[in-house]
Amino acid sequence: MNNFVNFLDNNLYKPYERVKNDKYIFLFEGDFSKIYTIETIIKAYSETFQNNEKVLLILKNSNHFTNAYFKIVELINKLSKHLEIEIINNFMKEEDIANLYEKTDCFVYPCTEDESLLYPFKALLCNKIIITSDLGCEELKNSILIKNT
Repeated sequence: MNNFVNFLDNNLYKPYERVKNDKYIFLFEGDFSKIYTIETIIKAYSETFQNNEKVLLILKNSNHFTNAYFKIVELINKLSKHLEIEIINNFMKEEDIANLYEKTDCFVYPCTEDESLLYPFKALLCNKIIITSDLGCEELKNSILIKNT
């Protein structure tokens, strides 16, 4: 864990007071080429918040060299047409990404053992609630661990 904490800019990623939003904001930052991960998030989001207009899911792609964006849009149109989902597929400065974490209420990251924990550690430094799977993420505080099936 210390390697990630030392790597991240503590001036950017730090605990924030909760920003009052009209909506409860969920954030995923990670690699869109891992389509299973994104599909899991979108399915869970659409099943849980089908009739709730006070939630927003932000999906931030960290791998700009993948063409998975169009698959994600197709999946959203198929599963959750009526839900608010924002896709960020462009490059962002680290300050702007830190601002995403600041306005986020909950970070969602269903990881597998081979995925980087960099993104959950950003959320951890910002003192955000983290929903993740129990593979490779057991040491995260503020986490709600979901059994990986």
